[in-house]
Amino acid sequence: MSGSNFSDASTRADESWISFCNGYVQATVDSLSVGDGVCIPNGVTRTDLVTAVERTISASIQLKSINSFEAVRLAMRQAFLCPR
Repeated sequence: MSGSNFSDASTRADESWISFCNGYVQATVDSLSVGDGVCIPNGVTRTDLVTAVERTISASIQLKSINSFEAVRLAMRQAFLCPR
């Protein structure tokens, strides 16, 4: 699945697709390690995560064209970059 496919699935008004996207983002969050550079602030909801990821992927030709797992991980890094 590409980033574009993930973005399309995440914007469907269908409970099954919404659940799929929530689970996909949660699985990606669960796979993150300290070195990934993603720092999700306290209080951010799964809906916030999916919305930020979908918007970031939709705005990027590069993220739309790569594997969805990498696209979601890189979108999270852009949206929730750890402070240096």
